[in-house]
Amino acid sequence: MLFWFCDEDSIVNAKWTRRIASQMGDNVTLYNPKLTDRDDDDHHCILGDIMSPSQTDNGVQKILSWLKSN
Repeated sequence: MLFWFCDEDSIVNAKWTRRIASQMGDNVTLYNPKLTDRDDDDHHCILGDIMSPSQTDNGVQKILSWLKSN
């Protein structure tokens, strides 16, 4: 299971995301990108050209890599 979230998210509590992930077993991958000033101010929409354009290319590659390995 892939958890893709930002610790600075102002909508969802990242501590709870980490807690839930820790209860999901051994096959869990956490990815916590560092957003830039070009990305979502709320740090919630952390992937996509509209809300977080600096994250898209790297994010797509990381997701594809994760899918191939899982």
